[in-house]
Amino acid sequence: MIVKDCLSRLLKLQCVGVACLGATCLATPPSPALADQDKGTPQTYLKIPADSPAWVSVQQRMLVPYFFNVNMHDPRRLPQSAANPLGYTDGAPWEPEYKQPVAVVPGLTMAGPDGLVYPDVSAAGVQGGIPEDLPIRVVIEEDDGDFAGQLEAAVEEASRAGGGVIELRAGVFVLRRPVVIMTDDIVIRGSGSGQDGTVVRYEYGFRDKDILWINAKAALSQSTAVIGPRCELGFQACVQAPSMTTETPPPFGKVELLVDGKLVESVSGEVLKRHWFVVSTGVLKCMLSGNELMQKGVLPGKHTATAVVYWADGTHREEELAFVLDPAEQAIRPAPRGAIEFRGEGVTAMTGITPPLARGADTLAGLESLHLKAGDFIQLYVISSQAWLKKHKVTFDVGSDRLPRFGIYQVKDVKEDGTVELNQPLRFSVDAGEITRVEKMSMLQGCGIEGISMEFPYPNVLDGIYFRYAANSWGRGLRLEKPGVNGFWGRDNKWLEVRDLEVYDGWFKGGGMAYVGWMSCYDSLMDGVKGAKLRHAPCIQYSASGCVIRNGDFEDSDGQFHAGWPHDNLIESCKIRSRAGEYGSYGFGFLFNDRQTGPFNVLYGNDIASENYPGIFFRADCEGSLFLYNRVYVKKGPAVAIQFAAFGHTFIGNTFVMEDPVPSAVYLSTPDCTGNVFKDNQFVFGPGVSNISQVYLFSGAIPPAVDQGNVYAGDDVNVVPEPAVPSLYEWQVANAQRLKEAKKD
Repeated sequence: MIVKDCLSRLLKLQCVGVACLGATCLATPPSPALADQDKGTPQTYLKIPADSPAWVSVQQRMLVPYFFNVNMHDPRRLPQSAANPLGYTDGAPWEPEYKQPVAVVPGLTMAGPDGLVYPDVSAAGVQGGIPEDLPIRVVIEEDDGDFAGQLEAAVEEASRAGGGVIELRAGVFVLRRPVVIMTDDIVIRGSGSGQDGTVVRYEYGFRDKDILWINAKAALSQSTAVIGPRCELGFQACVQAPSMTTETPPPFGKVELLVDGKLVESVSGEVLKRHWFVVSTGVLKCMLSGNELMQKGVLPGKHTATAVVYWADGTHREEELAFVLDPAEQAIRPAPRGAIEFRGEGVTAMTGITPPLARGADTLAGLESLHLKAGDFIQLYVISSQAWLKKHKVTFDVGSDRLPRFGIYQVKDVKEDGTVELNQPLRFSVDAGEITRVEKMSMLQGCGIEGISMEFPYPNVLDGIYFRYAANSWGRGLRLEKPGVNGFWGRDNKWLEVRDLEVYDGWFKGGGMAYVGWMSCYDSLMDGVKGAKLRHAPCIQYSASGCVIRNGDFEDSDGQFHAGWPHDNLIESCKIRSRAGEYGSYGFGFLFNDRQTGPFNVLYGNDIASENYPGIFFRADCEGSLFLYNRVYVKKGPAVAIQFAAFGHTFIGNTFVMEDPVPSAVYLSTPDCTGNVFKDNQFVFGPGVSNISQVYLFSGAIPPAVDQGNVYAGDDVNVVPEPAVPSLYEWQVANAQRLKEAKKD
């Protein structure tokens, strides 16, 4: 079939022809060579009552086994009854907060070019742009055998000069331990990420050892590590073979940390046998800070630490490390998360405040104890109350770290009465009674890494390049080949910018690994990224907001708004070719996950193809997303499936191409999927669908709230959406500038 051939070419990223949708390149096969014939027209709606035998049959056929089992039998979906075993409700799951048109609030929302109101993402990226005219402070011509030491010395020299560029010449540099940079205005710049450019090989991995000290400098040089109160002592140990599933984990060993022969910490694999990181990597971590060591009775002075790893068969291995515990040591040396890591100090003070707080508010009171001034950064951190979780249908115990609501803001001004004015409005509300704190943040600023290719020849459990507590920092012109966990990653960042990034493959692909995107980052931009053999990419998660991913090209991974309530984000002009299998992807083209996908996320002008069904899956518990001007190819099943309290979403101007649209083009599973709007979408059914009159546009427990202007567009897979503007992000940036200039006048 022609659509099948087209899908095959799309999944292999082999374009026969090109039709451009903004910055998105859409694969276009030749027009179907079929005789004109009347195949009939599709029917509008087929009712499939939830919990009916027909509904159960559709769910079993539509969903991959893992999702079917979770959604059908997971007792966490409460309350339930014999008549309603899935715990759904009739009508809107909660009071709608994002029904179009959403109120326009400067800095929070922006009226778009098509009459819709969007989250305002115009501030994403380095404020004022990535700086170009930075002074070169140090040039490293070649690797002298201790590249990590060379890089650390160069950072110190550049810092003494007031910051600037550390230039790496073309060639291969071997990094034998992680390097953590905690100094502002440091830029590492290579000569390019191609084969003739700068290549950094990270070789501190599980090669011929099963134990890796995180104090790698001391371990490799057999010197003595100095541990202060805010430094960490510890190690990673391989205790089992990695697994891609948490269903039947293999037997685990355990690890122990001894100081002068006395046990101070023990971690059992059996205790953590269902922890995603341990199961996926086979690695247990064991580490303590200097403060924790002193609390366990370790006195200041020189000591010997012993790392011991036990395997399930009773064998064991141990390694020693000399260290000095010094309470006067002021350095901050947390366990590294990246092979090259940029990290600010983070939280320096905090105070509780009393909600409620309204989304859109731009001032906070009661922060006098933090002694804030203009330019400071703060993080608003909310532990969701049981009442909030119940309201949003999250009735199982996710823990505060699994459903966070937080955001980083900059102080614009402090009024005479102590009221703090923020640089932008709050993106979420806080209910009365919720535990809420404001944290003063020390953020690393003005750092970047450019023009480098990184290779990871041995298994390790670090990200390639990692940013934390950073603002107005960046990466560009980077290529990462098979990093341990994620390629370019980080969290707790503001105004981060990534351009021209390539990430290929990864050593581990379990939960939280082999991702490309944003986690707990704010107003950050990723523009021009390629990825292959990954788990989830593009992926936005854990309360990230105001973030943009655009002009991406992803093969073998699914796209996701993942766990942890990401909200107010934009993904535009990306190509996503999803395939379930060896790389860990679920196989949907794009997944709005539960646990919980937050509200008001936007997919605009993307080209998405999926071998598994449904193509676009709203799994549960989310509201108010905008799915606009996208093209979706689906090999089997519906183009869009919506279930379990996923409501109030808007679908306009999309083209849905389906090879086997069963049970329908769009499937709304449960009666709490209310308020979903479908307007001016084009439905294309492959030439193999001989009788269109037997095809339904919509089916499920409930019809769409709005079905307007949706048309059957035949079997011409050349049909492409026509967006209001090629790029929503670029339009918003230009419009924000116009509004700013108009305000001046």
